[in-house]
Amino acid sequence: MSIQRLKLIKKIQMHVYYGLDYTPDAVTYLFESVSTKQPNYVYVAALLAFMQGEEAVLDYLLDRFDELDQQALYLAIPMLVCTQYVRCYSFCIDRLGAISDEEEVTILVYSLASAEYEILPLIIEKLITDSRVYLARLKRLLKKMGFAKVQAYLMLSPSIPFEAIFREIFGDSKIDEIKHKI
Repeated sequence: MSIQRLKLIKKIQMHVYYGLDYTPDAVTYLFESVSTKQPNYVYVAALLAFMQGEEAVLDYLLDRFDELDQQALYLAIPMLVCTQYVRCYSFCIDRLGAISDEEEVTILVYSLASAEYEILPLIIEKLITDSRVYLARLKRLLKKMGFAKVQAYLMLSPSIPFEAIFREIFGDSKIDEIKHKI
């Protein structure tokens, strides 16, 4: 059964390879493949097919993300932060403040921290929060990103936004170093 499902997923992926759009039935089938218990290789194949689709296909996945099987959900996060679609990054950053599953939080933090996409402006926007838990997770993400990633963006700003937070994370000397270069 799983091998048959995998073959159908690969057939669906070939549509994109040949420049065709996914049909609604194909998207539904892909979603069924990640929302029901399957072997990991089926999840990976279906998620890759989602990532290859148009933004509307990714929107379908994001809009129903909580319906995914937990293992598929965990596998989807690193894939989402490899796309060029900003909604995937915003979705993952927002999710940091909305979930209670610490394993998912860890996956989100590590995945977002290693993203090549410039997410710092999206994170800075979210630092205005009343949630201590969300703020702590955002700080954890910034720390995991590392000073080098953050420094390049902060040097472009006329002043350092949320300077106190960046001082808390990276220390006074590193932030002073940036301020002397601005």
